[in-house]
Amino acid sequence: MAPGQRHATWPVLRHLWGVAGLALLVVLWSATSATLGGWTSAVVANDTNAASLGSLAFAHSGGGTACQLGPRVTATLACSGAPVPLTSAAGAAATRTTDLTHSGTMPADRLTQSVSAASCATVSLSNVKRATNPLLPRYSVDVRSGDPWGGTNAVAVTGAGTAYAVAAQTYTKASVDGASYGLGVWFKAAPGQSGPLFSTATSAVNVAGADDRILQLNANGTLTFIQNTTTGSPAPAASRTTTVGTFADNLWHFAYVLMTDEGSTTNTRLSVDTGAAVTNGSVATVYSTGNGYVHAGWAPTIRTGLASAYVTGSLSNLVVFNTSPAPVKPTAAQLASQAAFTTWAGTAFDHWLLGDSGTTTFTGTQPTITTTSPCALLDIAWDVTGPTASLTAATQLSGFANGTVRTVPGVPGPGTAQTSIVTISRRSANTVAQNTYLSGLRLYVPITVRVQNLDGSWPLTFTFSTKDAVVIA
Repeated sequence: MAPGQRHATWPVLRHLWGVAGLALLVVLWSATSATLGGWTSAVVANDTNAASLGSLAFAHSGGGTACQLGPRVTATLACSGAPVPLTSAAGAAATRTTDLTHSGTMPADRLTQSVSAASCATVSLSNVKRATNPLLPRYSVDVRSGDPWGGTNAVAVTGAGTAYAVAAQTYTKASVDGASYGLGVWFKAAPGQSGPLFSTATSAVNVAGADDRILQLNANGTLTFIQNTTTGSPAPAASRTTTVGTFADNLWHFAYVLMTDEGSTTNTRLSVDTGAAVTNGSVATVYSTGNGYVHAGWAPTIRTGLASAYVTGSLSNLVVFNTSPAPVKPTAAQLASQAAFTTWAGTAFDHWLLGDSGTTTFTGTQPTITTTSPCALLDIAWDVTGPTASLTAATQLSGFANGTVRTVPGVPGPGTAQTSIVTISRRSANTVAQNTYLSGLRLYVPITVRVQNLDGSWPLTFTFSTKDAVVIA
């Protein structure tokens, strides 16, 4: 061939090289793009692991979870639900099963899996007046429900949903003629719904004791305030103040009780919204004083005479005016917005907006158990099948949820699923008083599940850190 002359096949080879390069680019794009939400992100690279070992794709399901990741080089996905049991561990242990399904082609012996729980603490509802005295919800309390002004400062409660203040407080100061105190709460209920809106009690748990200052929604839709009755089954008529109007109508209402000492008698005014107050001045004793806890959504049936100790409906903005003088009932303008209402409640001793996310937690000392961590009174066990192994035998939840990354024995192979069985139980050494206090407490336990290749360069990470990542004790 003469110098400078091109071989006849060179254009063909150059063309083939271009096609092959394009094909390689297309293959790698397909192998590294997200399968969720369309073609939103991708990494174009000649990844040796991707080419030689296959694709990495997993789905997490069960326990309210429905998350899928891959095939792509790296990914993290925030998932709803949680691998831990949401049901109460009272009495018998509570168990939840979830599945991790391998929908890719990477061999199991080239993968590793880990689980970590970042922390464990009691879910709380913040007090804008006293940060050290939040409400601690129990059982079925759904946060971020719609409030009276279109916001989310409300909780929806059903069944045994309730909350109590973590710090005891004095009901009223010593009797002084003319001194006034108040309690109020926004509420919404459908026709037929009823139950206690709030109460004060000497007990931090939902057990009848010395109970007083109870506001209840009756089965017929009227409201009743019960005062000066720590005993009685139910409270006597003289201690009750009841509205004429009915308010279980699927609308938001603000109920406010203004209590005034008037020498040897009391004067109770129960008002709803801006309507005229119902007055009861017949109780010929001054208001009782004492030390106790505010409860939202609970009061014992032995006092109320209701069918249930728990309310069904929605609550918002619970306020306590424990220092005289308490304000008179709010005007229409003061009820018109959250900002206006907060200004009216500016002198409140306690003000719970009830607008927390469900992941706000309290780490201070709690009553009865006199410890900062109810998690220390629970055990967790985590087993897997497919392959069958144990991540951990029963161990203290507070010790498990400390951020330690734990390796899961075995990873499911392509086209198979691994089942996790997580069990929560009360510790055998607990006292009766500790178990009674635990009942229904919501403990926030954020979980991370990660699957990756052996050198860690190709991880898929599922995080469970929403309001659903809760253990109910």
